[in-house]
Amino acid sequence: MGNQVINLVKALSFEHSKFISDLRCDPEVYNFLHDPSIYNEEDVSQWLKTLPKTSERYIAYDKDVPIGVVRIDKIDYQNRNCYIGLDITKDQRGK
Repeated sequence: MGNQVINLVKALSFEHSKFISDLRCDPEVYNFLHDPSIYNEEDVSQWLKTLPKTSERYIAYDKDVPIGVVRIDKIDYQNRNCYIGLDITKDQRGK
């Protein structure tokens, strides 16, 4: 891995619905998801509306190109812990 800079943008925007849907539909991604259901763009838009306050989503960018979704779930401020996950496009893996 080189000196690659990754930028994060909070992904609660519906403009990211197609990217998230396309990423989740990639068999190399959904086979490893906790919920391997296939979601279309409209499903993702509806899902974004229902995210709990103990969950955050970000889009990871390499320059101006979205390369993945960062998930922070089950945020527990009292006990200072959470779950973190990353779904990344296959052309960005191994860099």
